[in-house]
Amino acid sequence: MKYTIRKLKTMARAALRGKFPIAIGALLFVFLLSLISGNLPGLLFSGDSSAALCMNWLFGFILSLVLCTISAGVDFLYLNIARNKPCSFSDLFYIFQQQPDRAIVAGLALILLENIAMIPIYFSSTLMEDILAGSTNAIFLLFGLLFLSLALTFLLTLPFAFTYFLLADHPEMSAGSALKESLRLTRKNLSRLFFLQCSFIGLMLLSIFTLYIALLWVVPYMKTSITFLYLECRGEIAPANPARTQPSPSFYSAFSTPEHPDSEDHSEA
Repeated sequence: MKYTIRKLKTMARAALRGKFPIAIGALLFVFLLSLISGNLPGLLFSGDSSAALCMNWLFGFILSLVLCTISAGVDFLYLNIARNKPCSFSDLFYIFQQQPDRAIVAGLALILLENIAMIPIYFSSTLMEDILAGSTNAIFLLFGLLFLSLALTFLLTLPFAFTYFLLADHPEMSAGSALKESLRLTRKNLSRLFFLQCSFIGLMLLSIFTLYIALLWVVPYMKTSITFLYLECRGEIAPANPARTQPSPSFYSAFSTPEHPDSEDHSEA
């Protein structure tokens, strides 16, 4: 028996009660750090000289390594939230005390996979002139490239969504082992992870009407739901009584594992 998407989200809402401020603070900190990482190198090393370009890239690369380590700390924070353990802003820096090179190596691998998945998007920029000219073929090709990038993201990055969770949970685990274990955990749950993330699309679209301020609540909500899926895949949590927790037929019931139709008859026998 597996939890439905609805149940995972219900548990996430319950776990976040009273802990939204720390989750929102962590989100704002990571956003600010990402903003600095993307803009500060250009401000510090402006110019077209080879030295400026080299320093620009090097400084940005170093900041991206720091972001990888912070990202693992974010997952450690959400693990504490999901497990109802004490959590604080200092959790973001937990991995710095637990062989941070593991998060850096894993992060570099994930960045590489993300960039491979984005190659069709990069190529689509060459179509903008034809699209603005009203070329139907260019528009269809653009949608085809977007779909290809989405498929590559699904195949290349989703299987490793639990990597930072594993690094936070197991200080002795290497980056390679965490990547392999994440692949194993998601092997039979990849579609559930995908549909769980897709279930938040509506809330993200609605956040447009709040000038994206609502994302401060939506993103922690989604992240905590994914954390509970990770805990379930590890066997840390499970429905207490599968025979009685089967939900009534609904859209979400498609994502749960059906019970054997004869199981109730056998138990009565």
